[in-house]
Amino acid sequence: PLFISAFNALNNGCSGNDCINLELINNGGTTLNILSAQITLTGVITGTCSVANTTGLQSWASGATKTLVFNCGSNSVYSAGANIAGNIQINYKAQASALTQTSTGNIRVTVQ
Repeated sequence: PLFISAFNALNNGCSGNDCINLELINNGGTTLNILSAQITLTGVITGTCSVANTTGLQSWASGATKTLVFNCGSNSVYSAGANIAGNIQINYKAQASALTQTSTGNIRVTVQ
């Protein structure tokens, strides 16, 4: 139920850390609560980037847009111009449900 509307990867662009930003739209038809999110980098550059704080990702209304900031480390994971790829995993619950669900996908981006 999640649609990526925009994304970027920044070298040293998130308070001194490398990060990947995903702008997502909740297309699920119901309010969602994000439990956790991570991107596992694959290919030449490897590692894990994760969303440290999901507090602002609760009660995410259907049709609304949120930006998830995946922290990749302190300016050491990649550099500007690098091409990175990764597997996205977002764990969430529909607000009226007790079941955890997972949305997955892939990303390829050139670091700014």
